[in-house]
Amino acid sequence: MLEFFRSNVSSPTAAAIEGLLCVISFLQRLGVHRTGLVPGYSIRKEIPMRASIALFALLCAGLMQALPALAKDQKNQAFAALDKNGDSSLSQAEAATEKELAKRFAKFDANKDGKLSEEGFMKAMQDNDKRVLADSAITAKVKAELLIAKGVSSTAISVDTYEGSAQLSGTLESKEQAAAAGKIASAVSGVRSVKNDLRVK
Repeated sequence: MLEFFRSNVSSPTAAAIEGLLCVISFLQRLGVHRTGLVPGYSIRKEIPMRASIALFALLCAGLMQALPALAKDQKNQAFAALDKNGDSSLSQAEAATEKELAKRFAKFDANKDGKLSEEGFMKAMQDNDKRVLADSAITAKVKAELLIAKGVSSTAISVDTYEGSAQLSGTLESKEQAAAAGKIASAVSGVRSVKNDLRVK
């Protein structure tokens, strides 16, 4: 089966599939049988704690190997889709359809010729990926602080973060709760500003 993937699928995708197949093979050796856990697999009998930990670690390792390969493959496909004239570079007009890419165009146009190479495109997308991760971490920290705060209905609050700016939305019982939530969010490390769109019932 692996030979089929190696010969018929692009190498990043093949590497990702190979990693996942290794995880599934290990699951089968531990007594995991076909019925519903990882794409159609579930555990029929109890696995000892050490084996569960090993299984979890292996699954994480497999995913860590698979995801970058899939992401790179997807980014290469995204570059090809944007390169409308097929000249192996992106003009500002071609990049304009992707907001985050357009914002990073000048920074990653290495030779400042108004064209973005595939390498520049990959770096721009990696830069955006870092932004997404940083924003996700801030969102998680804000939500965690709201959860432990007394007197704030944290489950009624949605948090979205973009470039360090946290936006709070939802409906709370009082103005005091909304103000407290805004104050809590603004005190979180990494938050540059807070847009408090919380409403009161």
